[in-house]
Amino acid sequence: MPLWGNSFPKNTRSDEGMWTFDSPPLKHLFEKYRFTPSKEWLDTLRLASVRFTTGGGSGAFVSPNGLVITNHHVVMEELQALSTLTRDIVKNGFTANERGQELKCPNIELHVLVGMENITARMLLVSKLGMSADALYKARAEQIRILENEAASRANTRAEVVSLYAGGEYWLYTYKRFTDVRLVVAPELQAANFGGDFDNFAYPRFGLDFALVRVYENGKPYHSTHFLKWNTQGALAKELLAVAGHPGATNRFHTLAQYHFNRDVLYPFSLRRLNAWLQASRRYAARGQNEQRRALDDILNYENAKKSLLGEYQGLQDKALEEKCRRTEQELREKVRSDAELQRLYGNSWDIVGRIMQKQTVVFKEHTATFSTPLADVAFALIRATLETERLAGEKSKNTSGKNSPNTSSNVSQNVSQNNEAAQSNLAELRAQALADAPLDLEYEEIKLAGELEFLLAELSAGDPLVKVMLGEGSILRTPAEIAKEAVRGTRLADVSFRKALMEGGRKAIDRSTDPMLAFLRKLVPLWLERDDYNRANIQAPLASALEQIALARFAVYGKSAYPDATFTLRLSFGEIAQYPMNGSIAQPRTTLYGLFDRAHSFSGDDPNKDFALPERINARRDKLTLSTPVNFITNCDIVGGNSGSPLVNTKLEFVGLVFDGNIESLAGRFTYNEAAGRSICVHPAYIIEALRTVYDAPRIADELELAGKTASPPAKDASRVPPVRNNR
Repeated sequence: MPLWGNSFPKNTRSDEGMWTFDSPPLKHLFEKYRFTPSKEWLDTLRLASVRFTTGGGSGAFVSPNGLVITNHHVVMEELQALSTLTRDIVKNGFTANERGQELKCPNIELHVLVGMENITARMLLVSKLGMSADALYKARAEQIRILENEAASRANTRAEVVSLYAGGEYWLYTYKRFTDVRLVVAPELQAANFGGDFDNFAYPRFGLDFALVRVYENGKPYHSTHFLKWNTQGALAKELLAVAGHPGATNRFHTLAQYHFNRDVLYPFSLRRLNAWLQASRRYAARGQNEQRRALDDILNYENAKKSLLGEYQGLQDKALEEKCRRTEQELREKVRSDAELQRLYGNSWDIVGRIMQKQTVVFKEHTATFSTPLADVAFALIRATLETERLAGEKSKNTSGKNSPNTSSNVSQNVSQNNEAAQSNLAELRAQALADAPLDLEYEEIKLAGELEFLLAELSAGDPLVKVMLGEGSILRTPAEIAKEAVRGTRLADVSFRKALMEGGRKAIDRSTDPMLAFLRKLVPLWLERDDYNRANIQAPLASALEQIALARFAVYGKSAYPDATFTLRLSFGEIAQYPMNGSIAQPRTTLYGLFDRAHSFSGDDPNKDFALPERINARRDKLTLSTPVNFITNCDIVGGNSGSPLVNTKLEFVGLVFDGNIESLAGRFTYNEAAGRSICVHPAYIIEALRTVYDAPRIADELELAGKTASPPAKDASRVPPVRNNR
């Protein structure tokens, strides 16, 4: 069995692929599993699936009363926000014993994909003869914003133009938005994250990584017509399983030049930066118990990201993966060269990409030298909003003065109107960011800002203009800690009313303000914008154009037999429960409560960080637990980050597992599918029910899940309620 899967699954029995709902691998599913998903099957699964915009994860409706299941770590930030010194939900967990006790989650927004339209033809029409790559890049961005604004004009609707196959296809996805989301159940962190960072991306595993929230609409639980039937027994051996989720990003169709850039430049830099963030959060957490609680979510996220990036980086250094990338590219280029017309249209695209990546290698650090902290982001948006307001006012004056020109055509007027509409939408977003009433922890902000500045000063040359602006050019140079202290401790930007007054005062108010954070950012923003313009014109735009040509060449040769790279949009993966070789033996397909207690007791007295300590409630109820209950299990379904919280279903659309992680062997999944050993790790539904009934005294919720499982989810046949997939390519 080969280690790496095939890039084009039509030629293999591998279960590789993160497929779009408009184009599932029907031939493969029938040949291997004798199953063909119907339109009703696909529509029901699509409309039962949800995306968490905060936490970057997935979930699914599992009852007709708006109950949604996801991972504990997907909603961890919200659990932290809902916690106080006297009610630590992260540490102790939470159960709503009745509807009135369900806690409003103000920062969570859920999206359900209700419409998909192929708009490739419309997007390709944006390109005009003789248009430069930069002009095309800007025109596409404007067209995308216009289309999204048009589609999102209805209440509680969000629209998103999705580029697939590196620009080979464009789709307009429309989502139903849910903003009234309430916490129902969350176990304590020690149960959800049992094993801590040691067991992260490891198997065997014993995590209760789930949470339940409820969607409300008009003040009442949302009646979810499409939901997944709960099956406490879980998945069967050799049974076809499907994952419906939102994988964040993959780079499986990158060119060899992009592969080398990732390996030699991007990943080493990203790991250094991530480590700087982690160290800053740990410094803050070391100050005390309350600081530790506030920094915990960041620390867990950074540790998870670091382990994930390290796994991906190690995968990039694997010669077999590099050779696979080289071989796949050579195969496509040879097919293009064999056709005179394809060679004329696309033949030099790979060479163009190679030259762009060489240029990006040279300027990468200086053009990535920005920083992001909650308060700095607010200040940045405030400055940008005033600059954009001034620019639009100037353009409006110019257009008004020339409106009576005899050369003005209706088409030009329409273009000006559309561009102005897009610009106004962008301005509205900047203003919303600048005036967001989110709590700001200024003590933590100071530590984060100092850490960002330390990192940038270590990475950039002393002569870089950005360094001179940050440090100051006087006789006394300040340290990053001193700069951060001065900028944060004297700022008034945490006060939303102060920001509103500045916004109303416009550019003059921003320029005259003595607020130290604003004064610091005011000097940096022009440099950032200048470098951003260079990067767009010389890197992003020509690269996007060349990659689009390669994508069109791939379409011409292979059609849609290959799936597109992941884009944090809804995808389907298929597979089954699958063991794999591990440590000279074989990995068990599932773990049980017997194993949980054994792992905890095996570390007894030799676990200084208490990563393997049993949660008190689970330990106290050992005699009442059925120890043969399955806890976690593995499948070969193809997943990456963003699939957290994805439902695992069988062909009956029964919920049979909850994806929450992958194993170490799966970490190179951003670049390739590891058929032999890459596995997705899932929470078993039986463990969730056992925990609800026996540990958390939540029979009401367990009954809601299991009783809903006995009620068939109605098929999606009503065309008025299920928008069709429109493929206008």
